[in-house]
Amino acid sequence: YKHLGVEVEAALSFSKVRRRVVTRCKGLLAALGRIGMLTAEQYGKAADAGIVSTLGYYGRSVPIGREACDEIEGARRMALAALGHRPRRGATAQVYLPDGEGGMGARHAYEAAAAALVDQVDRALCGGEGEPARVATESLLASTAVRLGFVPTAEALTPLEWHPTHLWGVLREDHLG
Repeated sequence: YKHLGVEVEAALSFSKVRRRVVTRCKGLLAALGRIGMLTAEQYGKAADAGIVSTLGYYGRSVPIGREACDEIEGARRMALAALGHRPRRGATAQVYLPDGEGGMGARHAYEAAAAALVDQVDRALCGGEGEPARVATESLLASTAVRLGFVPTAEALTPLEWHPTHLWGVLREDHLG
């Protein structure tokens, strides 16, 4: 079943959508790399626009994850090498450092994926009282927080005020959803 461009599977798995996102982004980055006459700045702007728009659309309903974003970024670095803007085995930091520090100033795909997901949760929580998206998001946050050990305290009356720093080494992005 397909809803708003996202395939909904019987089991809660976003693997097909993640694969589609990675394939689309890698295809776009490779196509830009084949143009052959783009400067590093032109390529960077076009690549960022394509990645941000693709992840901005799909990343609102599907947690894309670091592994998928790293695969996309590998394609970016390969295309930059093919264009002659960096060595094929050059330092990864060169692509992401700001222009003034010897880098190309690229935004990592994970930044766009995380921003899309956080923005969608924020939009849902800012919805009107009783709106379905808000109720569903509040319910999911509350039940997840309780499952992880949340108990209201004077410092954290609600799950939104709770910061489970003791779980940072345990929580994983692949369990979102």
